[in-house]
This record gives sequence, structure tokens and C-alpha cells, in this order.
Amino acid sequence: MAMREIPLGRIAGIPISASWSVIGIAAFVVYSLAFDILPRLFATAPLIDRLFAASMCAALFVLSILGHELGHAFLAKRHGIAVDGISLWILGGVAKLSRQAQTPKAEFEIAAAGPLVSLLIGLVFSTTAIGARRFGILGPGPAVLAWLGIVNVLIAGSNLLPASPLDGGRVLTAALWKKIGDAETARLYSARSGILTGLSLLLGGLGALIFLDLRRVPLISAVVMGIFLIGAARNEAIGAAVRRRLNHTDVQSIMTPYPSTVPAQTPLDRFAVWAGQDQHNIVYPVVRWGHEPVGYLTPAWGSSLSPAERSWTRVNDVMIPAESVPRAWNSESADTVLRRMERSHPIAVVHNVRDNQMIGTVSQAQLHRLIERSDWWGRMPPIKPSTLSENPGLASIGG
Repeated sequence: MAMREIPLGRIAGIPISASWSVIGIAAFVVYSLAFDILPRLFATAPLIDRLFAASMCAALFVLSILGHELGHAFLAKRHGIAVDGISLWILGGVAKLSRQAQTPKAEFEIAAAGPLVSLLIGLVFSTTAIGARRFGILGPGPAVLAWLGIVNVLIAGSNLLPASPLDGGRVLTAALWKKIGDAETARLYSARSGILTGLSLLLGGLGALIFLDLRRVPLISAVVMGIFLIGAARNEAIGAAVRRRLNHTDVQSIMTPYPSTVPAQTPLDRFAVWAGQDQHNIVYPVVRWGHEPVGYLTPAWGSSLSPAERSWTRVNDVMIPAESVPRAWNSESADTVLRRMERSHPIAVVHNVRDNQMIGTVSQAQLHRLIERSDWWGRMPPIKPSTLSENPGLASIGG
């Protein structure tokens, strides 16, 4: 179970929260400055002054991370994307957007906003530190401002690495998207770049730790960042691969073409025996007197009933009325039809876009066959063929 986050309030209506790990990173900043960096710069500075300056620096550092994420959030809202919240954690923060960007321009602007804010914050802190020095103000205060300036510039620069899910990966996605015209393919390539970048950081950091006499903290940070990037980029690749398949597969290739009709008065137990256990996802039209369908159902609709109840319950008692079933067109993508099902019923009737004639049915479960976990590189396994078998029809046993 994930640890509860600490609610910090709202900014412009956006909920802000922080993981308990933020306390750990703030404590690390205070310790590093008060007991390592500042004593080497100001050996005579009292401990209380160093602790105060380090504590203020830690607070400003966390606020800087928040500013970075607010940059993403405000640009997302500008492009009509709702922001569910901002969460701060040990490796930075994340703005939780309700959906993906719809254009390459929106993808670029939302991604670039965070590093731009960090760069501006870094320049403000650096300029303030330089100004304090010119006016003869010395001590821990200007030193921590300079530290904040350098760190924020480094945050801006490191986030622009062309590796998803870093901001630079989103910028790369926008550029590839504009060039090739397909969002999910662009996101997949960007995620693969993230995997390679993470591997480089991990192996490079481990190699330097083992073979070179360098400072350990930056190398350990590189190893941790590499591990994080590999895991996060792999998840990005899997998601992009699934969305890409859903977008590139038309519903006609996954539907049940011209399924057998079921008389409305057929008892559910007889229908279930006829349909078979391997066809519980197929949607069958329910007809009355052999005319136009009055409803639709799958064998699974009666699964919650007892055997006795299924013996006297008729198909028309549990079917979905025809007027309530969403319509799909054979040229539509599986992703579009799935979204429509989520707003109504988990089945759809497929019509030919040329003549408006019904040519098949499809269930959410059938479309879910497309959603398979890809390998770590984002390669999807082949689509499994439908298990639809030949049935003689139910007219001979209908009620």
C-alpha cells in the first residue's frame, strides 16, 4: 500500500501534496549545507547561523520544485487539460494531468514550461547572490542563494535530456510527433530513448564508482536516476505501445462479423449451452419473430443467476435494449470505440460506413484482447485470433 501523502493546500485550484520522502530530501539538504559545504566556506560561522541558512535553503528548494511543476500545470490548463494535482517526492515532482496533449504544440509547450521556470528561478537566485556579494553582503545567506541558483539551472538542464518521462523526452515527443504525424509512435520512440539514457547513467555511474576515485554522492545520484529512468521509461513504452495498437487497429478487424441471432424467448440455460464456454465475449443480436434486433447480449449476462433461474429466465429479460447499445463504424479505431463503450454499455454494434448496414458486433472484452503487455522495448505480441466457431443457429430451439 502506498504511503499517504501530506496535503499542502491548493494553488489556483490545483491540489498540492507531498510524499513523506520530501522530508528526507529536505533533511539531506540541511545536513549537506550546514555540516559540509558551509563549514568549508565559512569556518567561523556559528552553527545556528548555518542551520538557519540551510533550513531556509531547503524550504526554497522544495518551493523551486513546486514552481517547476506549476509551470507544467498552468500551461496544461491553458491548453484545456485539467490538472488533478501536483505531488512532490524525493526525485522532484509530478503534475497529474487528466489526459495527454492533443497536439505537438501543446506537448512541447507543457513540457518546456517546467525547465523554463526552473531556469528563471535559478537566474533570480544567482543574480541575487551576485548582487549581495557586490554590496559586500557575505556569509551563509548569499552562499545558499548561489547554491539554489546553480541547482535550479542544473534541474532545468537535466530535465531537458531527450529521455521520456523527463521534460526533454516530452520535447522530443513533440518534435517526432510533428515530423511523423503519430503521437503514440513518437511517445514510444521517446520512451526507448529514456531506457537507453537510464542504462547509460546506471552503467556509467556504477563503472565510475568501481574503477574511478571520484566523489560518491554524484555517482550514486546518477545510479539512482538511471534506475528510475529505466523503470519509468519502460512503463511509458508499454503504455505507448498499447495506445498505438488501439489507435492503429480498426474495429472491423476485431469484431464478430454477422453473428447468429437469438430468438427473444430462448431460455438462458439453452442459450448458454448453445453458445459454449469459449464464446462468452461474443455479442448476439436478440430478435423477435425474425425481424430487426430488439436487443443484444452475451452468454455472460446470465452468469450471476442460479441454474434454476436460468431455466425460466428468457433472453429478452436480461438483454440490453437495442436503442441503448452504442453504434460503431467499421473504419473507427478500437480506441475510439472503447472510449464510447466506457460512457454507455460494454458492447457495440458495428455498421458499414458506406451503406449504414450492420456488419457485426463487438464487446469490450474482445477489444481488450488488443491490450497485452509489451516487452521492455515496447514491442507488442501478435493479436490473438478470435475464437468464434460455427453455430447452426438458435431458430430451431427458440421459444
